[in-house]
Amino acid sequence: MKRIIFSVWSDVTEEHQSVPDSKKQAFAEYKDRLIEAQKRYAHICGAEYEIFQPEISNYDDIQFYKLHQFENLTHNYDEIVYLDLDVIPTTRESIFKRHASNENIGAYFVDVNPTWTSRIDDTWWIDTINLDKMSMVVKLCCKKAMLDLNDVYSDNSIVNTGVLVGNKNSIENFRLRERLKEADQVFKEALEDNMYPPDISNNFSRNNEVYFSFIKEFYDIPVNNIHLSWNWLVDRVFSSKNPNAYLQHVVSKKFSIFTEYLP
Repeated sequence: MKRIIFSVWSDVTEEHQSVPDSKKQAFAEYKDRLIEAQKRYAHICGAEYEIFQPEISNYDDIQFYKLHQFENLTHNYDEIVYLDLDVIPTTRESIFKRHASNENIGAYFVDVNPTWTSRIDDTWWIDTINLDKMSMVVKLCCKKAMLDLNDVYSDNSIVNTGVLVGNKNSIENFRLRERLKEADQVFKEALEDNMYPPDISNNFSRNNEVYFSFIKEFYDIPVNNIHLSWNWLVDRVFSSKNPNAYLQHVVSKKFSIFTEYLP
């Protein structure tokens, strides 16, 4: 049984709201320690570890690159786990033993509670903040717009691809590389044909989490929801570590909170 945990790193030089200077500085300070923490966890899990460093300067392209690698690694490994580099393991429990043997890909699907309501006449009542292309509400609406074109009912979930786990069969059955191309075509159509107001639709963007969620629903593929315990999001909502979680996903990049877990 060959196992691998991998991550991806690239110096993003093109401007993107997800990589402001403050986050770049945090990575510059903690990058090596983050890699060592993940490498140490891979050893605990009896897995190899690799950090891929593609020469890609665009943030969105890097996010798709990790999905391609998730599938590519099935050529050489039986079980594969992807971790964003800002994911810090805080457990000795093996994610492979808990989730990799499942017949479906494992990921955390976030239930999004849209803060926009319904359309009244020709007016949308939108009560939300941060309506930008990385907003979970915008991502959800984009996914729904893509599925609406195919008359597919959509739930209110969006995957977080910061942690992905699967085995050779479950990953190959998802057919990511092939279906991401199909999703890209549907996305282009949805840009021109959707029911959402400009405040939302003008922020639709080519996004790996939107595409992954679209594929899951369009092809009705069962997934294994690993929940927050295996992808605890440390961000604006939850700003501190969770001692009961196994993997702490430090979206805020406040790595100083977790120095006890960093070599």
